[in-house]
Amino acid sequence: MEIIETAAGKRGEKLREANRAFEDRARTQVLESMRQEIKEHTGLDVMSDEFKESGMLDIMSSTFSIKKLAESVKRAKNTLREANVAGTLQQFLRAGIQLAVNNMYQKVETTFDGMYQSLPSNKAIELYAAAFRASFPELKGIGEEPRQAAIGAMDIQIANQTKAVRMLVLGEMAIEWDQTNQLQQQAQQIAENFPIFSDSIAVGRFASNDPAGSYAVLDANGDPVAASATGTQAGESTWPYNSTGFTNGGGKNAISSTAASYETIIQLRAMARQMKDPLGRKMLVSPDTLVCGVGLIDAFELMLKSELYPSTANIKAVSSTFTAGTDTTIGTQHALNILKGKFNLVSSIWLPSTAYYVSQAAKGFIKQVVKPVRVQIENPLSGPSFTIGAQRYKIDEMYTYEILEPRFTIRGSDGSA
Repeated sequence: MEIIETAAGKRGEKLREANRAFEDRARTQVLESMRQEIKEHTGLDVMSDEFKESGMLDIMSSTFSIKKLAESVKRAKNTLREANVAGTLQQFLRAGIQLAVNNMYQKVETTFDGMYQSLPSNKAIELYAAAFRASFPELKGIGEEPRQAAIGAMDIQIANQTKAVRMLVLGEMAIEWDQTNQLQQQAQQIAENFPIFSDSIAVGRFASNDPAGSYAVLDANGDPVAASATGTQAGESTWPYNSTGFTNGGGKNAISSTAASYETIIQLRAMARQMKDPLGRKMLVSPDTLVCGVGLIDAFELMLKSELYPSTANIKAVSSTFTAGTDTTIGTQHALNILKGKFNLVSSIWLPSTAYYVSQAAKGFIKQVVKPVRVQIENPLSGPSFTIGAQRYKIDEMYTYEILEPRFTIRGSDGSA
């Protein structure tokens, strides 16, 4: 995965920071809730300066020891409110795993957090009214009555029906033999995999496995990502990418077979600027991001950073009598590159190698955050944990990516640069 910044990437970077800050705050709230829960059960504050300085909960540290943590819990038995020492140890390990997951979530680089807007959600179904542009003013004579401006909107429902989940199982021998490396490796890999998996889902929903199949996207597990479910609600037969024209309003946001090129990107940008909303009014689409698969990343980087037009294309020179003259090369030697600095470049390993899009980031594409990543535990004295002699931690998060308005993105066609 790779993100290459250009002058146009400032908005993308601000969006990325805003999305990450929002989700960091949500994860911090989960941590604070867990802190209070552990304090009520044990009387100890696992987020106190004393705990932090001791390093007892720093699972990712090379000096961390499960055995030492277990011994500390036993020594503190007289001061604990929770009589179950095993349960207290599990609570402390849960806190350590949650800290590790939160820290790794912040460190893992993803590509699509500069493409969507993160929004909180606390309902089974969220309702969105994507309002269209209001009617323009009109010239009227003195004393003439103006027409009333009609307000139109799409009522789109987005259901929260799935969550990402993984179990971390720590065998009792890992504690008896102090196999901290096992815990560290699993905790780190799971913590890394959650944002990576989320990124693959975001890319898949953005591409939306269109009917043509050329841009079908698999998630990090190799499973197909479900296509956008909002098309029928918006009254469109082809969703989200349409090469012939939307049912409502007009405009199209896909081109037929045309390999990616300098000229193609200019064409896509022109298409975006002519886009019409579902009521047929011209929209103000300002594409600022070029999205592509890894097969196009080097060609697009050259295209967006070169001082001169990266091509050897020719034009006909016009003589003083306005007749076509000989071919004149205007390639890398003469023509200035009009695309330089115009786009932020986002490349994703999850997209097909030669897929490409021109888009206005954070417009019409959202991430609905229901529950940030959290760590839960199973009672060690009951259920499978007791039966198999293991400590089981469930790590999960709940979110939904969805397209509300696809007219802010223009899809190219499969091809090579």
